[in-house]
Amino acid sequence: MITLEDDARTILAEYFTENPASAVRVYVAPRRSNGPRLALAPDVQNERDLVFELGGFTFLISEHLAKQVRSVIIRARCAGFEVIPEIPFPTKSA
Repeated sequence: MITLEDDARTILAEYFTENPASAVRVYVAPRRSNGPRLALAPDVQNERDLVFELGGFTFLISEHLAKQVRSVIIRARCAGFEVIPEIPFPTKSA
């Protein structure tokens, strides 16, 4: 369901050396010109979450979102992350 690439794991490990430990949520964030995208943020688990333990981290994704995207790859990109869904969101037309 969730794949965490090594470079992304390294960035997360660095982040949590300076911030309190928490689970990491995969969520839908708006994108101005191309429609929604997936993103990551620290969060707490709720009863509608699927939970995945990977690379020493706990990842959360809502059951609804998991059904919509099927699986995700978390990849390092610049100073952050690219969260790639198996089933992409539709893009907005100009």
